[in-house]
Amino acid sequence: MDDGDRAELQKKKILIIYTEMGDWTDEDKLLSKISVEELIGELRDAGYTNVVAKKITDPIDKCLEEFDPKETVIFNWTESYGNDGTDYWTIPNELEKLGFVYTGCSASCLLQTIDKVKVKKIMLEPNGWTTFPALVKPAREHCSTGITRDAVVDNADQLHKRVEYILEMYGPHGVIVEDFIEGNEYNVAIWGNEKPEVLPIGMIDYAGFDDYHDRICSFDAKWREDSKEFLGTPVICPAPLSDEMKKKIEELAVSAYKLFGLRDYGRIDIRVRDNEPFILDVNSNPDITTSGGLVRSMRKAGYTYGTGVAKILGMALSRLK
Repeated sequence: MDDGDRAELQKKKILIIYTEMGDWTDEDKLLSKISVEELIGELRDAGYTNVVAKKITDPIDKCLEEFDPKETVIFNWTESYGNDGTDYWTIPNELEKLGFVYTGCSASCLLQTIDKVKVKKIMLEPNGWTTFPALVKPAREHCSTGITRDAVVDNADQLHKRVEYILEMYGPHGVIVEDFIEGNEYNVAIWGNEKPEVLPIGMIDYAGFDDYHDRICSFDAKWREDSKEFLGTPVICPAPLSDEMKKKIEELAVSAYKLFGLRDYGRIDIRVRDNEPFILDVNSNPDITTSGGLVRSMRKAGYTYGTGVAKILGMALSRLK
């Protein structure tokens, strides 16, 4: 962000919006509050003093009536709408109707990319599946919800049992079954719009596990810091890649970023088999807390948390212009 854009952003009110799920524990709510306060502090340290936060509840327009869309840039940190943990798009859709500019993907992009089946353009039913090992996961959950070592199945019997389990636990949104690609996993953080830029790539190192059932980015590996899965999956950033493979991964990731219309920032997860990269997931509005992969890559690129988020806010501000 150049000096002119920085000065323009400093004139605006920066509004951080967030939500709380109905099933969150007091600890979940406290962690959310701490994260919001941390971001406010980082932005102020970076020179942006007019920063406030607002929890969004229904009706959305009433929550925002005190803010002028022409004088406000919104950092969209909402994770859901109501009690639907997969509804990322309703709030952004309302923001667009109200005339606000906000960070991250549009409502239509968020609606499309939440459904892993639509993203991969195929819904695979278990009766005809013959390739093992396979990975079974909920079609519309996120944050590795529903993914444990049992999600990696070795035969048709395990596959059918896992499909039944996912449908029972996570409802009618469907199940996706896909080829399990063994190997290290690459988190490709990207930001920008007209010319998306790939930030330093992170690699989840599964070398500590001998059993391939454990070589997955499970829920525990992401979120439970005292678990063997979390402790056994260190991230190396920048990833140790040859120039040729780095270029392949970056080109594939940027192609997906553009294809699905991601904007401002995103993360593409990739694995490599037989020297060819394969996309695992397209993450619109990925985790941007200080422990997340996107912030890790921003820091490796030379940004602080505050200056990196300010750059993203500047991207949103350009749409107001």
